[in-house]
Amino acid sequence: MSLDDHRFLKGFRSQIAGKNLLQDEDKKLKTTPGYDFFTGIVKDVISNPYEYLRQTFDNTEHSMKDVLSGKIKPEIIVGDTKKEVDISADIENSDLIETMPMNSIFSYIVDNNRSQDSGKYVVCYPFFPPHLSLPLKAGEYVWIIREKIGNLNYYYWLCRKVAPLQIDDLNFTNFERIPAVSNILTAKSNLSEREIDINGAYSLDEASTANYDTRIKGTAQNSSNLPVRLSTLLNQSFSNKKDFTGEPVPRLAKGSGDLLLQGSNNAGIHITTEKFGTGLNAAANTAFSLGTSENINAKPLSPAIDLFVGRKKKSISDIAFSGKFSFVDKSRTQTGKMNFVANSSLIQSNEFIENDKMANVRLSDESVFDHEINDNITDGVDVAARLYLSHNSSPDFTFGSSFDVLSGHTGECVVTYADINRVVGNESARIVSKKGESFIDLDPGGNAVIKSSKDNGQQFLSLGVNGITRLQAKSGGAIHFSVSNGNKAPEEPYVKYSVLKDIIESLQQQIKDIADYVSIAYPIVSGMIQTQIIAPALPGANAGNPDDINTIAQGTQDIYNIENLGLVIDSTIVTLQPNTTDSLISNLDSTKIFGE
Repeated sequence: MSLDDHRFLKGFRSQIAGKNLLQDEDKKLKTTPGYDFFTGIVKDVISNPYEYLRQTFDNTEHSMKDVLSGKIKPEIIVGDTKKEVDISADIENSDLIETMPMNSIFSYIVDNNRSQDSGKYVVCYPFFPPHLSLPLKAGEYVWIIREKIGNLNYYYWLCRKVAPLQIDDLNFTNFERIPAVSNILTAKSNLSEREIDINGAYSLDEASTANYDTRIKGTAQNSSNLPVRLSTLLNQSFSNKKDFTGEPVPRLAKGSGDLLLQGSNNAGIHITTEKFGTGLNAAANTAFSLGTSENINAKPLSPAIDLFVGRKKKSISDIAFSGKFSFVDKSRTQTGKMNFVANSSLIQSNEFIENDKMANVRLSDESVFDHEINDNITDGVDVAARLYLSHNSSPDFTFGSSFDVLSGHTGECVVTYADINRVVGNESARIVSKKGESFIDLDPGGNAVIKSSKDNGQQFLSLGVNGITRLQAKSGGAIHFSVSNGNKAPEEPYVKYSVLKDIIESLQQQIKDIADYVSIAYPIVSGMIQTQIIAPALPGANAGNPDDINTIAQGTQDIYNIENLGLVIDSTIVTLQPNTTDSLISNLDSTKIFGE
């Protein structure tokens, strides 16, 4: 042990912890360390000592650091008088308050009624270094290791203790439910007594069956390992108020060869074999001579990593916004793949909806949890977000990406899945198909290119920051703009500018010629508009027989006004100037869009 060991940090009393344990001549320990296991109950979790210790204590002007370390003895009201109190006296190792690392805890020691007899708690360092920081909440039971060196005790918390199947919960595990659950599973009680037991199994207090009703009313004596009520501990916990989120979290059954890391709020990493595929990898079985043909779950050459948030999303979403729960009547229900229950506490603000781990007993159905704890083919997309890596998968089938003209593929894959999926590069981003020699490239300059370059295709869509957008097809190929159904080429092509230009010029010349003719005839015609003209008899009243050529030859005449004949002369046509339509051609060719 060296002098720069953490035990030699100076405390506020300017003493070096353990300084007398070394012999000056050889720097060897005088006392052999001893190690013991204890069970603790977490009073509070100090994830960030800087934040926690700079708080003011109980609405005073003093910091938590000064009060808990014993530097300051604040005055608090006891009865009708103010009294100076040494808060640090409740902490067995208060000299470690100022030096406790990240993710330390305050814990009561329950062995030999130690916590109830003394009411004291200890500062526990995390057993694992910051590379692995495990979740833990106030009120949960925890494994504690004590390192004893001479008269010095150092405590390290290892991990949360695992509770019975009907109690253990990823979100919050309440060991105080053990008596009630035990009675439910073993006692042959009548229905009313069984209902009391069930209530105890969903309590956030000390839920011993015999006096559960009076305990809920707040009159029973505390019978747990805690020196205070669990509901009170939860309500006073800094970490519980600051960052605990009570909610139903589905459990996940892993394979015997899997590694599973899970948080407390439905997020995890599952290192496993293919989760969503079916059948054997026959080729691999043959190659390795595994002889596992009778094992329908054998999946050689199929490692997989599943990083997920929000498993069983639909079931949880359905219950979250359903309005089905009442904390008054302690609702219990099943929605989709999960079971839910509203828990209870003497302090109502502690209550939340949790995973109902007693549903199999309540419903007399041992298969009720199958959909919760297992993932099958339908669960690939029943998730808030997922990053999935597999060596042997059918991702297009699992994640629904083989629709329309997209075919499904099987093999090695990486899939990102979410309602809102983003690929963000701080400088550039690129999606490449090496075999297909195609890509989407977003470069640091802001240019975007989609290109198919196989067989020197040079087919691309380029969006340039210089304002030029270019769509290019392979030489000898074609660019199709189509709104037709299916994957067909359009029935009608776009016209070529050079051909259209010749046609429009020809039409323009004809229009000019007509305009010239009308311009010449206009003075003559306009002078006749208000005069009567002599016309051959036309069919109508007083008219001769139009088929009788003799009648017309005899000069039978009627008087017509030109307006009555329905003749209209449009002055806008006859006033056209010969060179007016030249601008049609000059504006036809675009300076922005270029073709062949």
